[in-house]
Amino acid sequence: MRVLLTLSLVAAMGAGTAGITAVWFEAPWVNGDGQGDVVKPYPTVEEGFALPLEGPGLGVTFDELLAKAKPFRKPGLQPRLNAPDGSVRDF
Repeated sequence: MRVLLTLSLVAAMGAGTAGITAVWFEAPWVNGDGQGDVVKPYPTVEEGFALPLEGPGLGVTFDELLAKAKPFRKPGLQPRLNAPDGSVRDF
């Protein structure tokens, strides 16, 4: 899931920085180590601003062999989006 999050975040950042519509992005790597092994590099954040990545395409490299070595495992606890009254709620 982290791979998908990183790739989709980088794609959204690229689209967002191409115009003036992006106001903020969630940045789960800011408070962590900020490095990945399957997808890298993570965007650099300076003074609260994520800098666009340089390089061809999205600016990241994807290690396909390492991704295959880390298969997705379904988490034990799934969100329950249906309330007892049948309504749909947020996670």
